[in-house]
Amino acid sequence: MIIGMIGSFLFILIQLVLIVDFAHAWNEKWVGKYEDTQSKAWLAGMSAFCRIVSIPRYEVINRCFAVPETCILILSTQLFLPAEIQTISIPLHYPCCSPVRKAGI
Repeated sequence: MIIGMIGSFLFILIQLVLIVDFAHAWNEKWVGKYEDTQSKAWLAGMSAFCRIVSIPRYEVINRCFAVPETCILILSTQLFLPAEIQTISIPLHYPCCSPVRKAGI
């Protein structure tokens, strides 16, 4: 039993390292393309892709783990809060995309 627990811990740890490495490399690639071209299409594409990928995750959580009558606020927060955070954070990290900067304020 101990050997199985140690093996499963190591497996999960390796998977965690691999997925974090993949996310970091993918982020560097897309941000590098944005910095090379200064085109907002890369940021919009990355945001849209992340939103599209999150919709099936929301559906799985909604259908498998929630009671719709009591958890609608929590589930809607899981769907809309990341989109709001993403919308706010892009102008903070990339000032050239900020509407405040374009307005001259």
